[in-house]
Amino acid sequence: MGNAKFWEILRQPGKGRVLFVDAAADYGAVMGDKMAVIAVENGWRGMVINGYIRDTAIIKTLPLAVWALGSCPMKGLMQAEAEEGLSLAFHGLNIEPGMFIYADEDGILLTPDSISEFNADFNLAFKNME
Repeated sequence: MGNAKFWEILRQPGKGRVLFVDAAADYGAVMGDKMAVIAVENGWRGMVINGYIRDTAIIKTLPLAVWALGSCPMKGLMQAEAEEGLSLAFHGLNIEPGMFIYADEDGILLTPDSISEFNADFNLAFKNME
């Protein structure tokens, strides 16, 4: 994902949405604390990253749910150009724009429709992964 485009997306109004990022599991940090702070300031609720992040101690303190493959102190190369609004598939997830996400420390569930009774029981307690 091209770094400039990623920054541009994070500066858009998040409106409580979750951003999915496919970094092709490249071993290098796709996101750090500065990007996470911008995401929070612009109303993003969470991120699911097929890649690595850094600055995890700071990110864990933010009101932003982040699921990633792990952490890596090195900055990623981010040479591919980013695109928005695409269908993605990674780690057994088939992700379409507009899907609903339900998640906790143990995993992620994606559905094409809202599961209102699930909302009431689970209360959508998003938490940062360790």
